[in-house]
Amino acid sequence: MKSLIPMFTAIALSTGAVGDVSIANVNKTESYYNERKVVDIDFDKERIENKINKKTYDSSNQNEVYVPGSKNKGIQLNSGKVTIPSSDLKIDKEETITVSLWMKWDGNDNDFIPFAFGQYTLWFHNGNFGFNTGKYDVYGVEKGFKAGQMTHVLAEFHKNDVMKNKLFINGKKQELSQLEGSPDNKKATFDESLLIGGWKYDNYHDMDEGIILDEFNVLKGSIQEGEEEDLYLLSKVPELNVYQNGLYAKSEWAIDILDSDLLYQTDFETNDFIPNFKWGYDEFYGDGGQSITTEDKFSGNQSIRTEDTFKNGNWIQWPNKNRERSIHVWERFKFKNGIPLSITYYAKSVEAKKALIMANGDGGWAESFYDYDLPPVKLTKPMKRGDKVAHVDNPDAFKIAKHGYTLDQDELKIGTVMQVESVDTENKTVTFRNSDGVGSDVEEGTPFHFRQWRGAWSFPARNVANEEGWKKVSVNTYVTDYKDYDVSKRGGSYYMASSTDNVIYLDNVKFGYATEVELYRDGKKVYKGLMSDFADREAIDKEKPDMVRKITFNGNKDDLSISFEKPKDVGTKYTYSIRGLSKNGETPVSKNKEVEITAGIKGYSYLIDKNPTTIPSNKINLTTESLKTSLKEQGQYYLHLKTIDNQGNVSEVKHMPIEIPELIAKANNQENFVNLEWTKGSVEPYTYKVFKKQEGSKEFQTTSTSSYKDGIHVLEIYPETRSQDDTNKDYIPMIDFSNWKGESFTLPKSASLKKWMEEPNKENEKGYGKGLIHVDTVSITEFNKNPSMIHKYDELVFGLWNNNNWQDISNDSVSEVNTFVASGKGLLFGHDTIHHLRPNFIKIGEGNGIEYVNENVYIYNGNNDKKQFVTGNSTVEINKKGLLTNYPWAIGDIGTKLKIPFAHTYKQKTAGDIWLRFNYGNIGMDDPLNFYLTTRNNIAMIQTGHSNGEATPDEQKILSNTLFYLAQLTSKTELDDRSSQDVTSPTMPSITSMNLDSDGNVSIDYKDAVDKGTEYEYYVEATGGNSNSKLKSNISKATITSGLKGYSIVVDERSDTVPDAEIETKGTSYTVSPPNTKDFYVHVASVDNVGNVSAVSHYHYEDKQAPVLMIEPNVKEWTNKEIVLHVTVTDKDSRVMKLQMPNGDWIHGNESTYIVKENGIYYFKAVDQGGNETIASLVVSNIDKKNPNVQINAPEEWRNEDIKIKIEGSDE
Repeated sequence: MKSLIPMFTAIALSTGAVGDVSIANVNKTESYYNERKVVDIDFDKERIENKINKKTYDSSNQNEVYVPGSKNKGIQLNSGKVTIPSSDLKIDKEETITVSLWMKWDGNDNDFIPFAFGQYTLWFHNGNFGFNTGKYDVYGVEKGFKAGQMTHVLAEFHKNDVMKNKLFINGKKQELSQLEGSPDNKKATFDESLLIGGWKYDNYHDMDEGIILDEFNVLKGSIQEGEEEDLYLLSKVPELNVYQNGLYAKSEWAIDILDSDLLYQTDFETNDFIPNFKWGYDEFYGDGGQSITTEDKFSGNQSIRTEDTFKNGNWIQWPNKNRERSIHVWERFKFKNGIPLSITYYAKSVEAKKALIMANGDGGWAESFYDYDLPPVKLTKPMKRGDKVAHVDNPDAFKIAKHGYTLDQDELKIGTVMQVESVDTENKTVTFRNSDGVGSDVEEGTPFHFRQWRGAWSFPARNVANEEGWKKVSVNTYVTDYKDYDVSKRGGSYYMASSTDNVIYLDNVKFGYATEVELYRDGKKVYKGLMSDFADREAIDKEKPDMVRKITFNGNKDDLSISFEKPKDVGTKYTYSIRGLSKNGETPVSKNKEVEITAGIKGYSYLIDKNPTTIPSNKINLTTESLKTSLKEQGQYYLHLKTIDNQGNVSEVKHMPIEIPELIAKANNQENFVNLEWTKGSVEPYTYKVFKKQEGSKEFQTTSTSSYKDGIHVLEIYPETRSQDDTNKDYIPMIDFSNWKGESFTLPKSASLKKWMEEPNKENEKGYGKGLIHVDTVSITEFNKNPSMIHKYDELVFGLWNNNNWQDISNDSVSEVNTFVASGKGLLFGHDTIHHLRPNFIKIGEGNGIEYVNENVYIYNGNNDKKQFVTGNSTVEINKKGLLTNYPWAIGDIGTKLKIPFAHTYKQKTAGDIWLRFNYGNIGMDDPLNFYLTTRNNIAMIQTGHSNGEATPDEQKILSNTLFYLAQLTSKTELDDRSSQDVTSPTMPSITSMNLDSDGNVSIDYKDAVDKGTEYEYYVEATGGNSNSKLKSNISKATITSGLKGYSIVVDERSDTVPDAEIETKGTSYTVSPPNTKDFYVHVASVDNVGNVSAVSHYHYEDKQAPVLMIEPNVKEWTNKEIVLHVTVTDKDSRVMKLQMPNGDWIHGNESTYIVKENGIYYFKAVDQGGNETIASLVVSNIDKKNPNVQINAPEEWRNEDIKIKIEGSDE
């Protein structure tokens, strides 16, 4: 067997090829008869099912056997009867009914009733066949049946008038006569149930095992002229299947081979033909996994079973070694070239993804040479008979594995045809694979020729994978019509092949001449011929695809992802019908088969610009349903998108605004908040979440979008009591209370949140929720039954009871809660919810930044190692300032301590913000395991609940603020974010001077401070209510600077005093009375308008050293005048307050003069601001106001010589 010719498929290039024939006036369609039917049973599914009412019936003995019938399966009742109640028929008011059936009689049973309406029946009695009314009467025909033939019976029953009845056999009207007895027209009614296989009065007239029924139909009304032939041929209506093949419609049909056209038939029974499973012309590869089996069959006892050809396949042709197909070979047949052939078979696949069946006729070598692709080549040495190696002058002319080379010189005389195994170009030899070599001696110089292989016929392959049960396959082809291959003389070897990844069964194979058909599309004939399929290339998709409907945007201007739902390619619908043209006439037109040809989406053309109505080109620039892009600048952009299908049809353009919010953040310094405004989307409803990052923070987190005026709807899911014994630890008592509206409630104490938020108290007449927080309650048991109830609420609260009373949420609830949180709504966990005994709570916490740390540790009480994971106390301290500490209750500043009932954490670690911590004398105040209240985005955990329904006013205020904070979704486009406040201290004022005045007051001078303010960054995420788009705005910054209010100044005797936020002055100097004048401290801090206090500038005044007194005379030599003493006093620590003169007078100042008139000791005293004294003196001894005395001693007498005179002076 050689390579196969291409499969024949009928293709009409235009409807004009077969004419434009309407079926409006041809005989009635199959649908027309179906509308009249009240019973339609074909037994093909091996059950007795009426396709009209979809009911299934049992036989009386359930001993029926399903065997081949007129079309597919028929039934052999084996003396059983089937009852169809009159209530299922509803024909008792009909004047006429018609029964159509096929029946095969084996010639043995001569007394049986095929069916009966009470006593109104058809009766076969001793060769007579006709109508009976239970009076041993037969109105009918003699010898109406031939044994062993499937016969069509059509009987028209008239109410109360048997003589009007009509009987048709194989479409021919029968001449009826009264053959036995007389009818009782009173019994000729349709009031009673229908019995198939006998009647109700005895079992004698039952149908035995030699009778087969098929296609049993009951129709309302009588038989009109021509309908008898339709109903006879109804079973011959081709079974039409229409589907999309590529871009066009393809029809396939199955039609039985007429008995007169049947050439060959086998059921693979013991005495039937069994094909040869082993195949190969030079190598054999076994039976291909094929065998005769009894494990399953369409009819009889045996069928062919083929198992996994990918492992066992035997259809292998060198050099291919892949085992993909198995083949079995039948006999060789001879037909005239060009005649139509048909094959019908039943196949069944078992859990196979692939189950392909082929049927072909292998022919032989052409009686011609085909040398067009063979370069000239001849032998350079002679070859002896049996040689396989040829010496040639042109080895390049041969192709390895190619089959068809021959040394024949006469086209009509076919000798040895060879396949190339190898080529030796160096030695110019060719080796052939023929097992026997050349068939005769060949001379040197003989040229080579090439013959083509001719197949005899080739049927279209059919895939029976994924079919339920046995499938009937009918395919047609033509015998090939080659001039160089006469199939009528040389014949073709009929073979069947299969390819499967599991198991295929094959049974009831018929081989014969094809039956002609007419195929109609939308009432117009598009094909007439003998093939079994038709490729209708004019039935294409002519409709434009649907435009894109739902577009989802994600990201921001600089990183924008766009995705959209793949639109539907609308497609074009066509309606097909078919009828067979047999020697016995035309069958009715089949039921309409509708197919929608959908070309499928090929891609998209899109454009993004700022024009709202741009039309993109028809050139595809996107082949997926997503893209990423960035927008160059701020502003309103539009996406323009059209869909293009594989047929080139183009959709309407979808113009979609890209509604990225544009955010402006402005600080309201006067009121200490940030005002946010952003643009609103128009194409769908949006909800918004606001993300914020405070300077110094690493990540953006969501913040509350609720205003003080907005109400919050909260659902508290509380644990139930597990015991009615009030001494049991699992017992939860009931509480009674009334809310601020006057409504009374009785609830378990584990649902106390409603009481805390809504019951009036001395601090607010509307409760700690201030009338803003509305709480509904539901038990955890009821919640787990219907977790979807949560989505109408703004927030959920779990577990305000110790250990949540040992109760967890369900797996289904986890999914629902995660969806709730992902939508942006708030979730608050209470004490001991995220706990190893409640793993489903852990699942939610882990996904949202609150982790359960599974360690075996002890309670962290402030004295243990910081790495302990359990903390507890009844004092909590504010660790972070913001909305949560201010609204709707102002609970304090950072460092404020609040009282709660004793509580603790238990192995919970947070990745979020810690607003309040347990205080242990400042131990562990930076530990992520030490928290009383933590938030991360829209989820929070608070340790309320350890006290089993007790809460201090402080704790209830914290809860109220937390619920307000967790309200983080809004549909508004403006927000006053009061959680953003000026929390940054002003700069520190630097003291430049400090003076102690003479009156004892301190004058302080310092540099002006600056209020730095706090910077916040924001972006808004918009979520589309229809598309689920998530669009992020630009990041907008705002710095809240409340402004410098003034300075707080303290003068005291402590070195580390921190002034409070009370303002002493707004200026940069200040005078204050010190506690003493010797040793004190000055503390100066700047304060802004919201009470942020700067770092403190400290000045230490200390006066412990006495002043230094310097006395300097203006004359240090002898003088007869007054001396002026210049006195100067200096003081290192303070200033000189006064100076005492020698005469006792006090001078206020640090310098003076004192006139000395006479010698003496002069004392001065200096006193500084600290009271330190210094006494200093100066001795004056250089004043001389008396004249000096002179004593001259000389001789008294005159001398004429030098004389010595002695002069002596003296001074007092």
